[in-house]
Amino acid sequence: MRLFVVVQRFLTPSESWIPASLEKLGKSVVGVAGRTIADMGRFNELNYPFPFFRLRSRNLIQRILPKSVRKASPWSGNAILLQALKETQADRVLVHFGTVAAEHWDVWSQLDIPVYVHFHGFDAMFDLRHGDNPDQHVHPADYAQQVVRLSQRAHLIVNSEFTRSKLIEAGVNPKSISLKYIGTTISDIPKNHEELEWPTIISVGRLVECKAMELTVRAFAEMRSTGIQARLKIIGDGPERGTVEQAIRDSGFIEDIELTGWMPHDRVRQELMNADVYTVHNRFGPRTHQEEALNLSVLEAMGVGLPVVATRSGGVGETVVSGETGMLVQPNDVDAHAKALAAVVSHVEMRATMGRKGWERVRDRFTIEREMDQLIQILNGEVNP
Repeated sequence: MRLFVVVQRFLTPSESWIPASLEKLGKSVVGVAGRTIADMGRFNELNYPFPFFRLRSRNLIQRILPKSVRKASPWSGNAILLQALKETQADRVLVHFGTVAAEHWDVWSQLDIPVYVHFHGFDAMFDLRHGDNPDQHVHPADYAQQVVRLSQRAHLIVNSEFTRSKLIEAGVNPKSISLKYIGTTISDIPKNHEELEWPTIISVGRLVECKAMELTVRAFAEMRSTGIQARLKIIGDGPERGTVEQAIRDSGFIEDIELTGWMPHDRVRQELMNADVYTVHNRFGPRTHQEEALNLSVLEAMGVGLPVVATRSGGVGETVVSGETGMLVQPNDVDAHAKALAAVVSHVEMRATMGRKGWERVRDRFTIEREMDQLIQILNGEVNP
């Protein structure tokens, strides 16, 4: 297999699974293309054996070139991509994100090799809106039609049944879709939970509307108001930071809540290992119309042995088994979230049992090794939808 991988931005901190998958695929990868390298220092340190091809965005080409020469220009992203595929003698292509694949449709229509497109969530939400302007759509008006056309040329890979359902609703034939969950690193053994005076509850993720960290803060404060002692640590940053900070100020327990901002992945993993309970309050974003397609941080928490208290939103119910590996409540129900946190935080035996079962579930179904085995089978045409 001579696999060429196309991304939007390479080595983006929030997409740590891309370099992890490249490492597992090894010598099968003959080239990677994308608009930018987000972390050039890390790129140089990793010393990848394959070349990286920088693609110029369609918007840039439209600004600087006359319309009559855009497609023929050797500066265009499509021209660079076609040349890269020729130089590397790739025999198949894996494109991360449906939006990227749709932008380069003219390339796929000229190829006679298999093309695989990996959808990750936001690229399957066709009514997605801008958070600062909910009347403005993120995707082009004909994006759903572009994806359906794409599915007739390429095979689509999804990260959850939730994402699959969105594509099918848009008109994609289910036979054109394969499910492959994102995998994560797992600890050698699950965390040893102990009786603690002040357990740590942790939540990790971008501060965006669909993750509703402010509702997590409210649920924590409601739990604390019953006298249960615990601390909340939120790791992440994003456009909703001001909303989260206001919720912390209003909570009445500001001294028990820490908002750290962004952290590198290795440090996040250490923070997870030091915590006792993982929580998140995913929901349908009323302004953005976004939902969480899977939530990798939930799997990472389960992979170290943490019980998870979360909401039944998007693909979270495909990873957390309520009553077994954690507890799930309905989105926007802060009272139920608070009560679920109280139950798990207050009982070390429950934390230990749920944490161990969550660790076993990740070990059996959501490891990086299992994900890569499934991906290779899909790329070799060995997996039926």
